[in-house]
Amino acid sequence: MLNHLQIGLKLAMDLIGIPVCVENYREICDAVYHAEQMGIYIIPSRIEWDWQKMRAYSPRTQERCFSHNLRDDVAEIQAEINGSLRHGVKDDSFGCKIDEPVAEKLRNLYQKAPEVYVPPRISPSSCPLAP
Repeated sequence: MLNHLQIGLKLAMDLIGIPVCVENYREICDAVYHAEQMGIYIIPSRIEWDWQKMRAYSPRTQERCFSHNLRDDVAEIQAEINGSLRHGVKDDSFGCKIDEPVAEKLRNLYQKAPEVYVPPRISPSSCPLAP
């Protein structure tokens, strides 16, 4: 079962067109970082920008203590989506929505920040689904 923060992350990624799965972690991390730069705080992860690699990263990804870990959230969301598909039910985000002013900012995320690196759009087929 997803918590409210994970549901928010899934809804935000749905709006900007990035399927939530571990394979898309890098793009999700970049999107969360760019959203934070625009004042949209999707999830309370510490996301920083690596100027050498020109991409965002979560320094807490390797920690296994009580810190908030974006990669774990992505994996849990992916497991929830796969489980829902296997059982023919809707995932926990069904019926939830993001406030319209925030949703509009997210839809325009890539158009508003052309001077920063923008990850490529990911097709839904890039995420492996459960059989």
